[in-house]
Amino acid sequence: MKKIILAVLITVFAASAVQAAWFSDDFESYAAGTRLRLTAGWQGPPVGVGPENYVQAWGGGQAVRLRGMSGSAANSEAYSTGDLSASSAGNLQVLSFTLQSDLANQLPGYNHLYVKLQGVGGADMGFWYGSSGAVAPRFLSTPGPGISITDGAVHTFGIRYDPATGLTEWVHNGSVHWSQTRPTGMAVKQIYVQDQHRTDDFGAPVNDWVYLDNVMVVPEPGALALLLLGGLTCVRRRRA
Repeated sequence: MKKIILAVLITVFAASAVQAAWFSDDFESYAAGTRLRLTAGWQGPPVGVGPENYVQAWGGGQAVRLRGMSGSAANSEAYSTGDLSASSAGNLQVLSFTLQSDLANQLPGYNHLYVKLQGVGGADMGFWYGSSGAVAPRFLSTPGPGISITDGAVHTFGIRYDPATGLTEWVHNGSVHWSQTRPTGMAVKQIYVQDQHRTDDFGAPVNDWVYLDNVMVVPEPGALALLLLGGLTCVRRRRA
């Protein structure tokens, strides 16, 4: 957490010109055990009573544990507070976050987590989805190739959107992994995180844990997006 944030700051200052983030959250300021949608930086509908999206101690700091089960058989959802569209309209827009699979609780194949850039009017600007086994880029119903995260390392994911051209790039550990052309002129309004209720073939809850951390949306002047996202991979969090 703190070491990762330091790596980001070093990268930003070395690159010399990245503007302040429109939204950022490293989850360090919340009391452990707080549900994501009830924290100061997030909001959401009152659904889900399971332990799938609580802020937890992890790797020497705190992160959000996304878990593929819910005691209420309901999805757990959270939206970043505030409206980013006034700042993001007309600018290059980059979502960045980290995911780390819990080696003791891996069930590849049960996709349950979604981290999405959501535009004005609920427009789908693209998202990453998956489980402790693999995470894949996607927009609407079109998926891209998946990336394994079963090694337990910290993986940095991003989505970069250019409103002038509509080019949308899904970034993994500093490199473009997949791209698609989306409508032009969209603006990020909020980040959306969903943890779906999942059960196995016998109806038992899926015990599948992934930790979400260091979520931010930044304006990016050109290729500095890759420097910012790639800088996170220089630091590996201690495994819990």
